[in-house]
Amino acid sequence: MKSWLDNRMIAVDMTVGNGNDSEFLLSHNIKFLYGFDIQKRAIEITQNRLEKSNYSNFMLFQDNHKEIKRYIQEKVDLLVYNLGYLPKGNKEITTNGIDVVESLKKGLDLLLQGGMVWITFYPGHPAGYEESIMILDFVKGLDQRKFHVLKMDYINQINYPPFSIALEKRY
Repeated sequence: MKSWLDNRMIAVDMTVGNGNDSEFLLSHNIKFLYGFDIQKRAIEITQNRLEKSNYSNFMLFQDNHKEIKRYIQEKVDLLVYNLGYLPKGNKEITTNGIDVVESLKKGLDLLLQGGMVWITFYPGHPAGYEESIMILDFVKGLDQRKFHVLKMDYINQINYPPFSIALEKRY
């Protein structure tokens, strides 16, 4: 993904967590970053992290990512989801498949042609397993003439390792 990022891009970190993905994206000189998280702690951690690194080209929202169109009306180049729960946080507060699918539907509408969606799944806990099935069912149903969907996973690891999908909105 690094070589694809450039200074004209607008990205959305749909689950800011501890700010790792947000900082990675901003470190590659993207034009602007929007970020969402339902947890106040995640927003504060990410805000502090990004400000400490002297970034100012971002805006964070303490809200569910399914509300994306309430905050963003412009077209975007990239949506990033890192699902599950906040690392070192309350493991009872997790993302869920219903909200992710709803936000994907809205996000895909905002996504520019040639834009990408990157989703990392953690099916090793019950909520993560359930949401992975729901989201995979949704993306499998996307029109192949409009979207490419690639699944990447570890095939030599046990205990439901993480996996990712990359989705491209075709031209």
